[in-house]
Amino acid sequence: MKPDYAKIFGSNGVRTPIADLDYLLGLAYLGDNPPTREEFNWLFNLQDLKLKWLDDNKMRISAPAALASVDGVLTLPDAGNSFIVNGNEAITQITGWDGGLAVIRWNSVRTLTHSAGLVLQGSANRLTAGGDVGIYEVTAAATREVSYFPATAPASGINIWKANTAYNIGDIVFSSAATSYKRFECVVAGNSAANEPAWGSVGTLVDDGTAKWIVDDIRDGTPVGRAVPEILTAARAGYLKANGALVARASYPRLWVWANASGLVATEANWAA
Repeated sequence: MKPDYAKIFGSNGVRTPIADLDYLLGLAYLGDNPPTREEFNWLFNLQDLKLKWLDDNKMRISAPAALASVDGVLTLPDAGNSFIVNGNEAITQITGWDGGLAVIRWNSVRTLTHSAGLVLQGSANRLTAGGDVGIYEVTAAATREVSYFPATAPASGINIWKANTAYNIGDIVFSSAATSYKRFECVVAGNSAANEPAWGSVGTLVDDGTAKWIVDDIRDGTPVGRAVPEILTAARAGYLKANGALVARASYPRLWVWANASGLVATEANWAA
């Protein structure tokens, strides 16, 4: 049962205020003398008034409902951002002191256009997806995106491999299907396949649709091209012996890019000479 905040202790009685310095000291200011009835009334009257203020000014969360909805269409201040609201969209309006906050769990794809009437984070248009959650501050002047939480984004913020996605050289992804210490760097730009590839061992190249990846060990922070002196009978995975052997550019795309950028590449004519 909700307390009756309209009933304020001592509101019909005599109240004697306690000076600010004494109030901050607490009961220590009394010494051996108990407070008077009037001081007691004032103190508890003040506590009830504070609780009533909190109750009057708290944010009230109503039952799920559409915001400014007419015939199932939620119209934002910018007419170009109207979108259908139906039973599939879970919309909660949170009424505050100035305007309100709308918490929307999107059920499907929507195109939101950044404008003066709909201010989106990053000042960029947004394409929603099913399960995404957005928090919007709704006022008479505009709707402002406060936070946005994609349903598919991992909590850690790392990039997880995605199917049918365009990747560029240098892009790095991870996969829950691979060993935890592996990461994958794109060495040939292209689109990933519909199904996730088998990632293989460290140092190997992996074909993925029209893209190509190399498997790295995140525990090894050695930059590409750096010589590492070691006493081993064979090169570690992902490394080559510096013994002057000929290797194919296609087999070592990152090393080829590094060699070009470092000015270590001779022309075919000079090499043949």
